[in-house]
Amino acid sequence: MSLTCCHILLSVSDIDEAVDFYLTKLGLILIESYPKFFAVRAGDVRFSVFLGGKKRDSGNEEGAPAVVMLRTEDLDAKIAELKGRGVVFEGDVMEAPKFMRYISLLDPDGNQLYVAQYLGDPFVAS
Repeated sequence: MSLTCCHILLSVSDIDEAVDFYLTKLGLILIESYPKFFAVRAGDVRFSVFLGGKKRDSGNEEGAPAVVMLRTEDLDAKIAELKGRGVVFEGDVMEAPKFMRYISLLDPDGNQLYVAQYLGDPFVAS
């Protein structure tokens, strides 16, 4: 029996700021919401977001404890859409040749996310 990823948990310092980012800016679908918790859907993955995290210091040299990759079929169109919602990206589009094109962004707590367009099947070696 194989393992699959279907659920990610994130801790944030400000639940209202996180709701605005994940629902309004990223446009993810709300599953449920409570005062200190909400859950959204990103494709076949559930994100459960809980109050109680700590905002990463932007000067901190350490990387994020987890990095989330969000998949899109048209990276350029998705970037334009997200910029229209106020999402700020870090740097330019990068490419892993024959694998994917991607761009980085941070959520309000400094958790690193990427939006990626795969150039082939991500489960087959290139």
